[in-house]
Parts: sequence; structure tokens; C-alpha cells
Amino acid sequence: MADFDKYVPLLSKLEGYGIYTNNPHDKGGHTMSGITLKTFREFYGEHKTVDDLKAMTYEQWHHIMKSGYWDKVGGDKIMNQSIANLFADFAINCGQKTAIKKVQALVGEDADGVVGPLTLGAINRASQVLLFNGMKATRESHYYTLAWKDNDSRANLKGWLNRLKQFTFNE
Repeated sequence: MADFDKYVPLLSKLEGYGIYTNNPHDKGGHTMSGITLKTFREFYGEHKTVDDLKAMTYEQWHHIMKSGYWDKVGGDKIMNQSIANLFADFAINCGQKTAIKKVQALVGEDADGVVGPLTLGAINRASQVLLFNGMKATRESHYYTLAWKDNDSRANLKGWLNRLKQFTFNE
């Protein structure tokens, strides 16, 4: 089974752990280590400020990334680490519902946006290399669709594609 802590080193690098941003082309706004202020508030209360976000601890970051993304895609129940990493990252970078529905469609399950036993079974039964490649292609297509529709997304396209290139398949 996949293990979140094996994904953390790559995730930390991809999210720029320890880096604060507020990019006008990023709809997330105030962001620390890949966590937006909106997401931070969902976990720790609406009263949290940008300064609180900037002071976020590693434990808080780890908790948000694991419970808010990895666990939502059933990462611990996915047999292949590469698939789990890519799926969780899809949820982090594109939104949970979008990622889940797109992966459900790939594995032939009802795209309801919730990972349950049927989705997990289909993921684990699929040809892992074909699923991995399909997930990457689907995500890339999603990025191009966003860029086509929106100038801010277009400004982020190169970075999104570079992020996607960081994922490789291992049995």
C-alpha cells in the first residue's frame, strides 16, 4: 500500500515548503507552502489571518496535506505509490472533486467525486502503468482547457506542466 510519508519529500519540493506567495495570477491568493488562506481557515478557523498562515507549523501543513488531500483520494488504500502520489497531487493542484471525477471516469466508475470501495477497487485492478499515463494525460488536458479559457490560467500553464513532469511511474 502507498504511504503518504513517501510522497512528502516530493510534495514539499513541489509546493515550495516554507515559501509564502500571493501571486495575482493564482486564484488561491495568500499561500504558504502550497496551502491557501482559505484552506488554512477551513482547518483551523475563520479567524486565522495571513500572519497565522505564514506561521503555519510543519505539523499543521502535514495534517492539511494528508487529511485534506491524500486521505480524500484514499491514498493509504491505493496499492501503487506512483498512482497514489499522482492522484493526491492532482487533488492538491486541481481540486479534489475535479481530480476524483476525472480518475473515476478513467477507471470506468460513476464520477460522483467521492472515493469509495468501488473506485479504489477499480484503481487497484487497473493496469497501473496505463492508469498512471492516463492520469497524466487527463491532467495535462485539464491544464490546457483551463489555459484556453482564462488568461490567469494561461500564465500558470508552464509551471503546471513542469510540475506534472516531476511524476514518474514505478511498479
